[in-house]
Amino acid sequence: MNQPISELNGEKAAFEYNSDGQERDKIIGKSYRFNEPIGGTKPFKGLSLHKLQRLINKKFANPQDYHNDAPTIEHLADLGKLAKSEGHKVLFAGFAVDRKNDYRIDIDSISIYLDGRNVSQELKNKLSSFKKNADDFVFNDAFMSAWWD
Repeated sequence: MNQPISELNGEKAAFEYNSDGQERDKIIGKSYRFNEPIGGTKPFKGLSLHKLQRLINKKFANPQDYHNDAPTIEHLADLGKLAKSEGHKVLFAGFAVDRKNDYRIDIDSISIYLDGRNVSQELKNKLSSFKKNADDFVFNDAFMSAWWD
């Protein structure tokens, strides 16, 4: 399993998440109403690379965190940037957390729509490297996707 930089040597590095849940939800494009008094988690999908970058820049997403065996958010964003630079559509999915003092987002999948465009060997290699840890992995002429439970 990967170990985020934020947890090296068994200690959490300081990362102050933005606690403005309304702003986070506006960026995601979905309004969450948590019925539980202690909060919870809610899934989202169809998050663009631009929106993911905004969530990172506004400190709703720690680039060094990851979901279970997934690569770090930073690694997924970098893969998205490479795919987008080749003209492919990139979308992310995950979930928003809404608990006292915890308004982060986690990313648990990346989808790249190829639309018949050529795929560089670098992009093929990078996505293929995720295969061994992904719970679901698809790679064909039209679509590339990895998901971690």
